[in-house]
Amino acid sequence: LNEGSAAVNLENYSLTIDNESRWNFPSILVNPQEYVILFASGKNRTSGTLHTNFKIARTGAKLTLRDSYGTVADHVSVPALQ
Repeated sequence: LNEGSAAVNLENYSLTIDNESRWNFPSILVNPQEYVILFASGKNRTSGTLHTNFKIARTGAKLTLRDSYGTVADHVSVPALQ
């Protein structure tokens, strides 16, 4: 969710899982109060419906979003499935 007051282009942003596999966003403009749905499927698609090049294991994972400068913009821990 873009909680800011200006649009953000995600080009050159990246998402990593457990600080290993890295997936780069294509040029996508996210307006204020809008969000992007991204599937962690391992299909590696950067047009149409977006899919990362990695999957989230049933044991959980740590996802890190980095901006175009490599600075951590956000992170989330995905719990293990029970």
